[in-house]
Amino acid sequence: PNPKPQTPNPEPEIVASIQIRAETLDLKFKQKSKCLKSCNSMTFTRVPLSVLIARNKLTYKVPLIGINFDYRYESRDPSNQEVKQIEYIEEFVNEFKKTIKDAGAELYFIHPGDSLEKLKQLDALIIPGSRDFHSKHYGEELHKDSRYEPDTDIHFERCKAIYKALDCPVLGICGGMQFLNVLHGGTLVQHLDHAEQHQCHVNIIRQEKGSRLEKVLGAECRGFCYHHQGIGKLAKGFRVTSVDSEHGYPHGIESTDPGRTVFGVIWHPEKVSNPEYNCSPNNLLLFKELVSEAEKFRQRRNSPRKAPKPHLSPRSKQVASQFL
Repeated sequence: PNPKPQTPNPEPEIVASIQIRAETLDLKFKQKSKCLKSCNSMTFTRVPLSVLIARNKLTYKVPLIGINFDYRYESRDPSNQEVKQIEYIEEFVNEFKKTIKDAGAELYFIHPGDSLEKLKQLDALIIPGSRDFHSKHYGEELHKDSRYEPDTDIHFERCKAIYKALDCPVLGICGGMQFLNVLHGGTLVQHLDHAEQHQCHVNIIRQEKGSRLEKVLGAECRGFCYHHQGIGKLAKGFRVTSVDSEHGYPHGIESTDPGRTVFGVIWHPEKVSNPEYNCSPNNLLLFKELVSEAEKFRQRRNSPRKAPKPHLSPRSKQVASQFL
């Protein structure tokens, strides 16, 4: 890696604000899962976005990647958006923090209270795994094996608002990939026929030749799966570029829109930071690809825009050429 450039000592008051302006969040998880190695509650410091941006300007600049977790709310009524507590698994938080750091970026934990205008300063977005979304979002009745909870509607609408407000690169993981498909008009299989082989299970995943995922991951990878739903009808503007080797279920999708980098995988590549899950090391390359796209996005966003060239008719060009 390139050495960090030397920077002058910043103003003391700016350093002080970076050191003291932080928010403490209690992360809790209510039930233990048989396949997760650690389900402990935790408390961690979430540095505000404004502080991360200030620190980035003063030190070695790296992309800022936002992640929007599935929060639990005080009320199951979607109109009441008061957060009761932020429940998540310590293992997930630590894995994402380490993986994004190893990929060369800084992770920002999006809070339900963050304004969309504020989030436009992010360089990329991760929509990670979540509980099941209601099938009403794609026009179907709820399946008996659905794990939907009413406040998941708040999460769906929040993801939708963030996705549409930002035009940065996006990586959807597990429920995040399913969200991308539903948002763009696709449907889900609400309970897979072989669901038990996709929960707490390491699968061999094959990439389509010539796809972004194949260029990043190679022909195959091992990925830890923890899902019971899958892609039904594929959304318009996307294509399936990864499948599992045993059943051929879609495991990766990519947007065909050249104007924005959007891709998703249904397995959990963040588990690459935890050797207990036996994932392929090349899973880290997915995040490096996101960081690379984030750097390109930031450069485009921050570069001065050139004035458009005036349109000249053939006659005007002919007249103008006489004075050149």
